[in-house]
Formats: sequence, structure tokens, C-alpha cells
Amino acid sequence: MDTSIVLWIVVGVIVVIVVIGVVYYFSKQRREATAAADRRKAEDIRAQAQEGAEDARKNDAEAQRAAAEAELGRIEADRLQREAESRQSEAATLQAKSEEQFREADAVDPDVDDARRGGDAAPERPRPDTTP
Repeated sequence: MDTSIVLWIVVGVIVVIVVIGVVYYFSKQRREATAAADRRKAEDIRAQAQEGAEDARKNDAEAQRAAAEAELGRIEADRLQREAESRQSEAATLQAKSEEQFREADAVDPDVDDARRGGDAAPERPRPDTTP
């Protein structure tokens, strides 16, 4: 072979190696840029996930607070119901006692007719208001 042909073959091989090197360099740069972009995207997604987790904890705490307030409301309502029932019972007892005292007074009073002394026909007398 002629030296010029060998020289052109060597130059061609060197050019091919340089082209391969340049292609490899730019593809590596692009892979690194893509990897960096993916890292930034992953960081953003993690930050959003962290915010979501914090919001979830906040909402859970608010839900627990609302449930506690509701329970306190139920407890207070039960207490007020028991108090109302107690007062109604007390009012009924006082009403019955008052009626018994009226009958006793009618039995003792000489001005009350004997028919009314039986307790069926009570005279007009003030009645306490028992409506709540």
C-alpha cells in the first residue's frame, strides 16, 4: 500500500474516533442535564408531598378537635336533659304536695261543702305554671 493511502486511512480513523468522542461527550452532557432536571422534579414532588402530609396532619388535628367539641356538646346536652328531668320531677312532686295541702285545707275548712271535701271537685285556686 501506498503511504498516502495509509495516511488517509489513519486520518479517517482519527476523524471517526473524534466524531465518536464528540457524540459521546454531548450525549453524556444531555444525560447529565436530564438527570439534573429529574432530580429537581423529584425534589419539587417531595416538597409537595411534604406540604400534603402537613395539611393532612393539620386536618386530622382539626377533626379530632371538632370530635372532642361534639363530645363535650353531647355531655352537656345529657347533663341539661338530666337537670330538666330532675326539675320536672321536682315540679311534679311540689304540684302533688300542693294539691294534697289544698285537699287537707278543704277538709279542715268549715266553709267548704261536704261534696267538695271528697277531693273530686276542688275549688278554684291558683295553679302554678308547669310549662317549661
